[in-house]
Amino acid sequence: MSTVLVGYGSIEGQTRKISRRVAQKVEAMGHQAVLYDLSEKHDDAEWPNPDAVIIGAPIHEHHFPAAVKRYLKAHSDRLKELPGMFLSVSLGAMSDDEGDKADLRKLCQDFAKSVHWASIEVHQIPGALRYTEYNFFKRFILQQIMRAAGGPTDTHQDYEFTKWDELDDIVEGFVKRELDEKAVA
Repeated sequence: MSTVLVGYGSIEGQTRKISRRVAQKVEAMGHQAVLYDLSEKHDDAEWPNPDAVIIGAPIHEHHFPAAVKRYLKAHSDRLKELPGMFLSVSLGAMSDDEGDKADLRKLCQDFAKSVHWASIEVHQIPGALRYTEYNFFKRFILQQIMRAAGGPTDTHQDYEFTKWDELDDIVEGFVKRELDEKAVA
């Protein structure tokens, strides 16, 4: 049985929810998952000595959480040695516009370079729109963005765009390639 570190930073809770699902999928495939909130302070002694790493982080205002960046930079030497996957969570991941997709790829490439974690698999995961939790200004701005993009504008409810079956397939493919097939070889 292999161990997978499932680390995440979450701002509104969707990346935490996604990471919990990832951990459940890893365990359903017969491996151990260590769920790690990267925004909490960790001692190096807590490093779980994983066989692979899956990190999830949301994009807010064109940035990933600083705590995730700090953690990945602090452990970059260890991460280079392990199979890794990065799940970039954003509303932009819903877009069919090639320019938007290129912007997200560039953002992820720049982030991976900044934390010295280049040999990773990257996936764009649609997040959630939590109108009911936003202050007036954020709700208004996001409503205008959604109106222009043809998205939902009813601010009395929240919207979840994560495609759970696709996420399961992504995790399953990674685990099979990086852990199951290598264990057989």
